[in-house]
Amino acid sequence: MRKRRLFAYILMVCCCLADVIAQTQKVIGQIIDEDYNPVQNATVKVKGTNLTTTTDKDGNYVLEEVPLILDTLEAEKGRRKNRGIEVPMKIKMRTQVMDRFSWFIKAGIGTSQFIGADYTMFSEENPEGNLTYYGGAGIDIRLGRHWSFQTAVILSYTKLLDRGYDYNTSSYYKRKISHDPLSLEFPLLFALKFKIANRTNLVFDLGPYVSLGISGEQKYYVYDSSYKNDVLHTVDLYGRRFTGGGIAGVGVEIRDHYLIGTSFKIGATCMDHGESYMTFSFELGYKF
Repeated sequence: MRKRRLFAYILMVCCCLADVIAQTQKVIGQIIDEDYNPVQNATVKVKGTNLTTTTDKDGNYVLEEVPLILDTLEAEKGRRKNRGIEVPMKIKMRTQVMDRFSWFIKAGIGTSQFIGADYTMFSEENPEGNLTYYGGAGIDIRLGRHWSFQTAVILSYTKLLDRGYDYNTSSYYKRKISHDPLSLEFPLLFALKFKIANRTNLVFDLGPYVSLGISGEQKYYVYDSSYKNDVLHTVDLYGRRFTGGGIAGVGVEIRDHYLIGTSFKIGATCMDHGESYMTFSFELGYKF
């Protein structure tokens, strides 16, 4: 237990350090002369760094990957060099800084199944399928040009149907096992984003999640010699101990707002950590 807590603390510290170290922003501004005319082909530099750019015909400039903490920008035209541009007075920063933090909502539907040596799927005998539904909201924190950290609160319902295995007869039970928890999930994902078109990104995300069951039940059969038959057992999943697993996904951000993707999840059930399951889902979302 202590090792698990230590590992969790180390993970949290690493996430915080990565966020602090990689904090950058996009800086947009305009250079004008004493007569309020735009200055073309002026060199703009972040003081104390090698980050430079050149103004366009309207005097506008854009600087990428600028440290979040900076004091001054320097502008130079030919041999003339100004005294420095005060960041709070000359640069449109506020909107760009807030863009590092964006809220999103998403929902998904997919298939699920038990995995492991004691379980097998009988999809032809289960026409309704093993389905999972989920929806929730979260925050996307930009860490750099390509990286971001995503966390959310997701309400998830998973329907798992399967058969138990009898080692004595080397056969599967005729009666099915059902596991249908409604749970709160807290994913902690790192996302890698690549621009593939104007305002469109290809996104890969990967990370762990933790989960807590809030309702549902598990039903299974155990042979009772006194009855000489299998007896149904039901376990309430409310408030079962924390569990979790891992999530991997790929998707597309369209026009910086619309989210389309797929997600693969593998984890332990909240009934027994020795029982595992996996889900494959299709999801839609919107980023504010």
